[in-house]
Amino acid sequence: MTKLPIIMYDQEHFARIYWIEGIWLNRESYLGMKKISGYAPEGWILYTQEKPSPFFLGAYSEETMQKEAKTEFLNLQKEEYVKHLKMIFSQMFEKTKQIANLYFREFYKKERECVLKNPKKVIKFFNLIRNTMNSFLPYYTQTQPQRFFEVEKMIEKKNNPDLFLLTEVGSQITKVMELRKILLNFTNKIYNSKLNVEEFFKKFPKEKNKLDKNIEDLGFLSWDVYGGKLITRYNVLDELNNIYKNINDALDELNNITKIEQKIEKRKSIEIKDKSYILADAVGELLIHRFNTNTYVLCLVNYLEQFINELSKINNIPNEDIQAYKYDELIGLIENGEKVNSMIIKSRKRGYLLIHNILKSEEYIGENAHKKIGKLLEFRKKSHIKTKFLRGVVASFPDENKPIIEARAFVINSNQNTDIKLKEFNEGDIIVATQTHPAIVPYIKKASGIITDEGGLTCHAAIVSRELGKPSIIGTHLATKIFKTGDKVRMNLSNGSIEKI
Repeated sequence: MTKLPIIMYDQEHFARIYWIEGIWLNRESYLGMKKISGYAPEGWILYTQEKPSPFFLGAYSEETMQKEAKTEFLNLQKEEYVKHLKMIFSQMFEKTKQIANLYFREFYKKERECVLKNPKKVIKFFNLIRNTMNSFLPYYTQTQPQRFFEVEKMIEKKNNPDLFLLTEVGSQITKVMELRKILLNFTNKIYNSKLNVEEFFKKFPKEKNKLDKNIEDLGFLSWDVYGGKLITRYNVLDELNNIYKNINDALDELNNITKIEQKIEKRKSIEIKDKSYILADAVGELLIHRFNTNTYVLCLVNYLEQFINELSKINNIPNEDIQAYKYDELIGLIENGEKVNSMIIKSRKRGYLLIHNILKSEEYIGENAHKKIGKLLEFRKKSHIKTKFLRGVVASFPDENKPIIEARAFVINSNQNTDIKLKEFNEGDIIVATQTHPAIVPYIKKASGIITDEGGLTCHAAIVSRELGKPSIIGTHLATKIFKTGDKVRMNLSNGSIEKI
């Protein structure tokens, strides 16, 4: 197997095996990438272990990454290709909403009862989500940041503000931002009325009807995307009260959304002049679809997780053990309570490696997986020792008068037990992460800046940092390995360099 010079996803947690082999990048999704774009990464590696310490890795080679970016550079110049992607992405919202409506109507807070009394109905729901994910994810992978690297190089070389703006924002805000804007505007209106939330809606019942309609349309999207709980008509008043308590932060957030909408309006006035404009426009549009699709996927996964948590309790299976089940084994557990042999589970927790290539997929478990992945990661040890100075891509530079950011580093390279780890975060810290994810967005709002190992100008960290007006440097590859929480670091937004001071 080829030595890996690039690590794309490297986090300290035990990733769910049913997620790796059955729901996320399964065989069908992997081959779907090639069917859509004509190319799928060679030797895509997915690895997870729970013992001796939690660890997840998803990676492929730098050579493959370069080939992928060049393929997409050509694809994005084809009008029919871009048109097809946009059409599929635009259909995903309604598909997800239909499943959400089904979940809340048939299963919400009745998961245990349904598993015990109507397992066939639950299995049908599982398969509906899996099939929907299989249709979403091959398209989602077409918007991964590394696919746009060649476009980004072209834009940086031209140094044209119009091209940067075309990639920075799409023609609309994200669905989650749309929902957030609704909640913030309602809270601002309540605040200006000098009433509290309950008093306001009692005095203005039509406003409550308007809010309920908005939540019915968009509320299902909010699961963990901005770090909050699921927003439904049952708890939306609690959410408004939470925003009300921090009204100044809410007004700042609303102001940031207004700035993004102003950029969108400015974007609409840009004349598409040549190929570079066409490519930049396509990337800007697709990054919004990427963020939205990520939201939809999180929603669907959350519905499955509610059932799997109940399955763990019903069958007296520890949470880390049920995470080592495969998708079909979960179905067997629902159908007839059939458990997987404890020795197999123990072996998978020691190591589970799945390698996709065009001809076949390879699977390794236990010590075989652990040793095989260990060889691939040996090269990093030398990198850690030698590296004292990092450079990445500046994704957000909100204040040109403040190119230097110095602050304490807060390092987080896992979304496992995030709530516990984030208790160590101090306002004003620079967040150093493998990649950003929805649960840490509320902390990004209070951070001085963001540094990530992975990503391009269209990754989650880049999008969120621009939306929130936070300085960010991405694609450093080793930041979470070089720095530790408590280090004082300097970000230089003029040249994308980072160093410990």
